[in-house]
Amino acid sequence: MHRIVEQNSNYQLNPSLQQHCNMDIDKFCKSLRNIRGKDANGLVIKCLKEQFKLSRLSNKCETEVAVILREQAFNINLNPLIR
Repeated sequence: MHRIVEQNSNYQLNPSLQQHCNMDIDKFCKSLRNIRGKDANGLVIKCLKEQFKLSRLSNKCETEVAVILREQAFNINLNPLIR
């Protein structure tokens, strides 16, 4: 469970998200990609979620973000706002 929590808060620990959302991250979240430290946790994923709401993501990336949102809906430990 701890590993899944980390994966949902740091895109670098989620290889599937990196693979399918690489172009979208470069397009929408490039400035957040290289931020280091505690404050960087979840910024890229948060950015992708915002783009998801606006229906701007590619199909494959949209699917990956939907998986993250679904996992967070089913488990409160995965949702950074609730945690």
